[in-house]
Amino acid sequence: MLNKPPNIVMIMTDQQRADTIQGLGAGWMTTPAMDRLVGNGVSFRQAFCCGATCISSRAALFTGMYPHNIGVYSFDNWAHQRTWLHDFREAGYHLINIGKMHHSPIAAPMAFHERVIVENKTSLADCDAWKQFCESRGKEKPRRRHARYPDWGERLNALVFEDDPGYVEDEQSDMFVGDRAMERLERWDADSGQPLFMQIGFPGPHEPYDPPRRFYEMYQGKPVPPRIFREGELKTKPEEWEQLRWYFGSCEADALIRFDGKSDAEIAEMRRHYYANITGIDEKIGGIIEILKRKEMLENTIIVFTSDHGDNLGDHDMPYKWVMPDSVVRVPLVICTPQTIGKPCVIEELMSQMDIGPTLLELAGLDVPTRLDGRSRAAIVAGGSVTEWDDAVFCEDNYLTMIRTSTAKLVYYAGQDYGELYDLETDPDEVVNLWDDVDHLPLRMALESRLLAFLTRSVYMNSGYKTQDPKPCYRKRFPQTNAPGNRLLQGSFDTLEEPWAQAAKE
Repeated sequence: MLNKPPNIVMIMTDQQRADTIQGLGAGWMTTPAMDRLVGNGVSFRQAFCCGATCISSRAALFTGMYPHNIGVYSFDNWAHQRTWLHDFREAGYHLINIGKMHHSPIAAPMAFHERVIVENKTSLADCDAWKQFCESRGKEKPRRRHARYPDWGERLNALVFEDDPGYVEDEQSDMFVGDRAMERLERWDADSGQPLFMQIGFPGPHEPYDPPRRFYEMYQGKPVPPRIFREGELKTKPEEWEQLRWYFGSCEADALIRFDGKSDAEIAEMRRHYYANITGIDEKIGGIIEILKRKEMLENTIIVFTSDHGDNLGDHDMPYKWVMPDSVVRVPLVICTPQTIGKPCVIEELMSQMDIGPTLLELAGLDVPTRLDGRSRAAIVAGGSVTEWDDAVFCEDNYLTMIRTSTAKLVYYAGQDYGELYDLETDPDEVVNLWDDVDHLPLRMALESRLLAFLTRSVYMNSGYKTQDPKPCYRKRFPQTNAPGNRLLQGSFDTLEEPWAQAAKE
């Protein structure tokens, strides 16, 4: 715990796999800023998200409660929910969101005093600051690429950003978010005495995988890891896997992606675009760290780096997320404090993102509400013992519920007599589904029993929260369109001095 309230800068990417940081073993990556965080913080090598899609994961992370306790499993509204961000606000913090939060309704301020809203790369929300930025330059927000490129499905959702005619590097969504975050940090009065909580949400490397050209060129022709896949693998998995694969191979949207007949070389090229997108984000993270250093804020700032979930990237012959292999549910997580500078530590035990909120609250010297499903790891971040640790993590999304230990994984499909079971000691790549294997029935029954115990305990412990009416300001309904004069709904344009912001304001 620090002597005075620390600033907190929480950097989140969207859909970034855990195996994408050079400093943690991904030798094919170029990530100097993320490596810098690893070299000055506590890295959780086995960190897992609580939802296999953007909204369910983010709602669980920020409310500090599992989807079954807040009713948010997929594209559901959750901006009215009480979050641990509100606890920071009530403790006197000034809260700023730059970029993607992905709560709904989109324009709701939630706990933030300021927002520069950036939603999905394909969103047309009027309050989207990136959309307004493009329009201030006489351009449309780049989208509907599936309609402009006849071979979009075969491209595997990958392109160089400037290949869209008329666009330049700083108009790419991650470049935009990084630039706005640096501008706002430059203007932050570090001597005001008020602690800052800044959430910076990069939209990438979520598809479309659209890195600016100079980052793609770093990977062009570079060897990258092959996808994980066993011939006939999908026939052993629940039919939902094949249904999702079919849907994204035929949908009439930018998410269109066709894996049928694709060679390892074509999938490797898709991956290069994805990795290049991460390197572009990394450069902006480096700029953010440098501003904190120059303003002498690092000595009283906690930096958290993580992502909401991962991406199959062709593993198991699957795109994106929605299912629960480790390529989707395992995420990067690094926490840096003034005390960890120059004292890197790598934790190999299982870690849930549910613990991020309680950990930050305790590090800031605040009480941890009993409603939160996770628990604080502040002692671990401060260099304490790791002898007391959870031996299982959980994830929920739609009708799927996962329990994962260090040696096994079970995914329960609600209302179905099939599911997934993997022995991670003999099959760490999760290519052999043992759900119907008689020899592994005792393992399946043991994991199902533990899953039932987890769910019943969690539901019971939070039953009191569900019967209480949250504070009225958190239940207010918010419009999804721009409201003149409302600073939050206009992406905080009245605080920005760039010409594009003034044009958007007018």
